[in-house]
Amino acid sequence: MAGAATQNPAHNQARRAHPLALVVAVAGLFITGGLCWVTTTLNANSNRRLLQLEVRQAASVIDVSLTAVQPVEGRGAASSPGHRHSG
Repeated sequence: MAGAATQNPAHNQARRAHPLALVVAVAGLFITGGLCWVTTTLNANSNRRLLQLEVRQAASVIDVSLTAVQPVEGRGAASSPGHRHSG
C-alpha cells in the first residue's frame, strides 16, 4: 500500500502532543497540588483553633457554674434539718 507508507506529515504532527501543552499541563498540576496543600493546611489550623476556643468556652461555663453553685451549697448545708446550730 503506497498510501500507508506516505502518511500526511500534518496528520502525524497533530497526533503528537505539543511541548508547550505538556508544560502547561504539568504547571497546572503543580499549581492545583500546591493550592490543595495550602487549603488542607489552613483547614487543619482553623479546626484546631476552633477546638481550642470551644474548650476555653466550656471551661469558662463550668467555672461560672461552680462559682454560682458554691454559695448555694454553703447556705443549704448550714440550714439543713440534720445540722445542729450551737448557741
